[in-house]
Amino acid sequence: MKVKILFVCLGNICRSTMAEAILRHKAKQSGLEIETDSAGTAGYHIGSSPDYRTMDVLAEHGIDYTHKGRQISDRDYYYYDYILVMDESNFANVKQEEPIDGIAHIALVRKYDADQTSLPVPDPYYGGAQGFNEVYQLLDESIEGFLGSINY
Repeated sequence: MKVKILFVCLGNICRSTMAEAILRHKAKQSGLEIETDSAGTAGYHIGSSPDYRTMDVLAEHGIDYTHKGRQISDRDYYYYDYILVMDESNFANVKQEEPIDGIAHIALVRKYDADQTSLPVPDPYYGGAQGFNEVYQLLDESIEGFLGSINY
């Protein structure tokens, strides 16, 4: 069974793209059959590549990745099994647009982090490289927990 996961943040160039890349990498290493993408709740970066700091952190971890920014759409609620969101503000936006008959299970991605299930993944955009490294660690742990929670 192929599980389909969408990661969502605000602009789709930092956190959600990093999460998508980490999940793809882990799935490939484990031979898991998944389909994943990422999107933003805002249309600021439609068609843009991920932030260079995201790409630098991914490269440091041996992860090759390409993506063009997009905004979440109505179709996503029917297509994906899971929509995993980075923070409470974007979670509220995703839930507000959720159709009554959508099939996606919507949750904060940190729900799957055994240590900090209620905290957001902070937006590193206005900070330096250290913030992107911290986000990588949070996402890596959360995605590991997520993979352990789903049945294939």
